[in-house]
Amino acid sequence: MGFGALSFNLILIVIHIFDGNLHEYFTPLLSKVFIESIVYLGIISSICAYFLINFSLSKLEASTTSVFSNISTIVSILAGVIFLNEKFYYYHIIGSILILIGVIGVNLPENKKEKQLG
Repeated sequence: MGFGALSFNLILIVIHIFDGNLHEYFTPLLSKVFIESIVYLGIISSICAYFLINFSLSKLEASTTSVFSNISTIVSILAGVIFLNEKFYYYHIIGSILILIGVIGVNLPENKKEKQLG
């Protein structure tokens, strides 16, 4: 994340220098909405999510944790529909059902026994 932030900021600074408007690079820092968004994305979404993944790894197998991470796609779809008023199409439902079937299927007790015996 740090490398991405550094890289994209350097690219943006170079673009602003070539355009002769470096002062515009700092303009978003005057916006309360921008600062709130950065804090939310940087602290809550990234750092908290990282700690929650580590916590789940301390309680579950890595394969189980990685399968459950697919549910984030369903959460993203629902967040877009609820908060951004995006349209909810039939293929969102089909994809969400397929994801849930996969997550449930991998975590069924029968599959766990087969993996331990196999």
